[in-house]
Amino acid sequence: MVRRSLLVLSLLSSLGFLAPPGAEAQDELIFDDAFLVIQLENEVTARSGRQPSEVHYRPQIRLRFFGPVSSGDAVKIRWRKGRRTLAEIRCPLQSRHGDWRTGLSQRCWNRDEVQLTAHGDITADVIFVDDSADEERTIRTLQVPVGRYWAVDRTIRGRTIHSPRYQVRGDDLLGLSYIWFREPGNTDPYGDVYLYFWATLANDDTNYRDPSWRCTRDGELAPELSVGDDVVESLTDIRVTDDQMRGRSRETTHYAWRLMWVKPEWIWGTERNPRAPSTVSNSRYNISEHPGEYVCQLRNEGEMVRTFRFTITEEGTAAPHPAQTAEGGVSLRPGAFFVETGFPRRNGAETSFDRDAVRRSVAFGRAWPDDPAVRRWLQGLPPSFGR
Repeated sequence: MVRRSLLVLSLLSSLGFLAPPGAEAQDELIFDDAFLVIQLENEVTARSGRQPSEVHYRPQIRLRFFGPVSSGDAVKIRWRKGRRTLAEIRCPLQSRHGDWRTGLSQRCWNRDEVQLTAHGDITADVIFVDDSADEERTIRTLQVPVGRYWAVDRTIRGRTIHSPRYQVRGDDLLGLSYIWFREPGNTDPYGDVYLYFWATLANDDTNYRDPSWRCTRDGELAPELSVGDDVVESLTDIRVTDDQMRGRSRETTHYAWRLMWVKPEWIWGTERNPRAPSTVSNSRYNISEHPGEYVCQLRNEGEMVRTFRFTITEEGTAAPHPAQTAEGGVSLRPGAFFVETGFPRRNGAETSFDRDAVRRSVAFGRAWPDDPAVRRWLQGLPPSFGR
């Protein structure tokens, strides 16, 4: 395979502009743990009489790589139960904004021969296919908890007919939060700063009802960092649909692990982008100019739902966390930094928190690195609640 730098990063370097931290030319393939989403597409075939519907599922996976990837390269997903391989799906990688990815909607997932009913503890091997070298290598071995839930087909003479639905449980995703220093666009003087985390919202809620954002810097409240209800929105979810009969009525509840996007109106950069027109100004808070210890709360209706802790260095970027830098740490996109996340003991805005799942692993079964700072954080997590 031809080794090459990401085009956009080379352009920034040639212009002498400060690229996002961690965005140097990549000689090694980077798998983005934080981008990973796994859905199950249920295929339901109705049957006559009192027979329940016949139900199978197909996995659909969103993932991406950074680094030395070429046209023709692909990814294989090997879906296993114990030692038995249930399905193997090859999906081409598509280039987008300097990365190579698969999407949930790509046609490669919808293969007629993939009709699965296996549930419980599933193993999924992520295999990178190097087309030019005619080589394959396993990048990740994911542990995917597949739940079987019972939906209502219909009611016949007072008897309720149920059939299964299969869905992924994303409990260990809640420990994965990160801050991203995005490179500036062609005319932007500085780059934007975003933060991402997972939440468990219920009943088709796509956001918190009344969110707000407040921060302290070195222990002092920083009012200039406060943002109102437009601070957060959701990007994607992993959903479970649960249909039950309550007396004579049918009720449907949706539980979802949802990826949330925080937009705190910050910018970063110690040097102005030379491509930006001189007439373009930006009065937003430049976090690079204010190093220190930051503690930010996302609140809903006045109650804390998350606390994020990170440090901005004198160089104007985030200090790496051992959860990312220690051996076996999480792998993130260039310019992204793991953020230590705090959770409330009670959270009426979300359906559940599984402390054991978060302590055990992250991003579908990836073990946390054995580091004192990581252990202290995990030991301080609050008790589980919810389903």
